[in-house]
Amino acid sequence: MKRLLFALLLALTLPAGPALAKVCPKGATTPGIDVSAWQGSINWDKVAADGQQFVVARVSYGLKEDTEFAGYWSALQGSGLVYGAYQFFRPNQDVQAQADLLLSMMGPMQPNMLPPTLDVEEADGKTPAEIEAGVAQWVAYVQKK
Repeated sequence: MKRLLFALLLALTLPAGPALAKVCPKGATTPGIDVSAWQGSINWDKVAADGQQFVVARVSYGLKEDTEFAGYWSALQGSGLVYGAYQFFRPNQDVQAQADLLLSMMGPMQPNMLPPTLDVEEADGKTPAEIEAGVAQWVAYVQKK
């Protein structure tokens, strides 16, 4: 499983607006992984024993639901690991519909749960300004909900 590297982490306390993307500072890091249907069946005890301290599971690729999310989510809630949900953002798809999908699948915030995370990797023919506007819209909407 690849190490966690996201273009954007949404902390619910961040203000909505420009400059939402943050670059991680140099120094100590907390080991964690992201998982999606690409990983298939996962032994969560082995993940914890490997020293991983958190897991984020992919809810969807844009509006296409990740086929493994529901199983991962259920298992993570009882795993003792800190966990969260992330969405692979598709700039050419309806921003609010993507956010609604993430929110409906992850449910309300619970103890040991990380804030929702947005993974931005593709331009889908959009300009940087259009992508930034879409990300800002997603962040504001998720914060509001």
